[in-house]
Amino acid sequence: MNAKRMTRRAFMKRLAVIGTAAAALNAGYAFAIERSWLRVHHIQLTLDKLPKAFHGLRIVHFSDLHLGFFLGADHFGMIAERIQSLQGDMICFTGDLMDRSIDQRKATRLSEETGEIWSRLNAPLGKFAVLGNHDYSHHYPTVTSLLHASGFQLLQNKVVRVSSKGDAMTICGLEDALSGQPDSALWLREHRDSFRLLLLHAPDYIEQLKDERRQSVYADLQLSGHSHGGQIRLPLLGAVINPPLGKVYQDHLYQPGHQQYIYTSRGIGTTRLPFRYLCRPEIALIELHRGKDGV
Repeated sequence: MNAKRMTRRAFMKRLAVIGTAAAALNAGYAFAIERSWLRVHHIQLTLDKLPKAFHGLRIVHFSDLHLGFFLGADHFGMIAERIQSLQGDMICFTGDLMDRSIDQRKATRLSEETGEIWSRLNAPLGKFAVLGNHDYSHHYPTVTSLLHASGFQLLQNKVVRVSSKGDAMTICGLEDALSGQPDSALWLREHRDSFRLLLLHAPDYIEQLKDERRQSVYADLQLSGHSHGGQIRLPLLGAVINPPLGKVYQDHLYQPGHQQYIYTSRGIGTTRLPFRYLCRPEIALIELHRGKDGV
């Protein structure tokens, strides 16, 4: 009996050692490899409402850098080179430039170190940004000054129209729903005017916006971030991190309505934990095509 107990105990001890070793290997992979293993996700969408002049429009979308939390200026420099190499007609950033966990001294240094890098990002039809919930922390003046100085149009409850060859499309950017004050009335006024691109950090906020008939008011294309795609995803279980307003449209492409799409980026940086597992950081290259039924 004693030998049996020792055998069982030895088996359980060996199992614990194997489990601990596997967990350590996965943690090492999640920190040292996948966290920095950037990919480009290429998506092609066909939209009947897209104006003729924008057929073939290439939008480079990135989000959630969280600079300062295990992501510094050197790493961002390489990311920016990758973004620029995609030769987008338009660049869109959907928030959380710096992580709110860093102090102001570090934020100021990062702004100085990355300002010229942000300025090097260029696209013929412009570069546009909205703020994320982390950007409304004590780094708000630093983040907004950096974006303005580097030529991004910061859309804080603002609408701009982009024209090309006599055609136009509308870009609307709302403040973050968790930390800012999004102007829902602005979107309700603008949401039916021309082709509509909506920049919104927390993707699920769109579900709170209804028209006078209590119907959803989706954009032709909405670009969001915030969820990190879960950041850590486990087989069968899916996302481990499910932030508020980032649970419904959590990861990649959705079609909530006819000819209406939401793309939620997995983002580039990390927050809370410096790990990514089965959820690589990404830049999206979204190519828009005009459908044969376009008018």
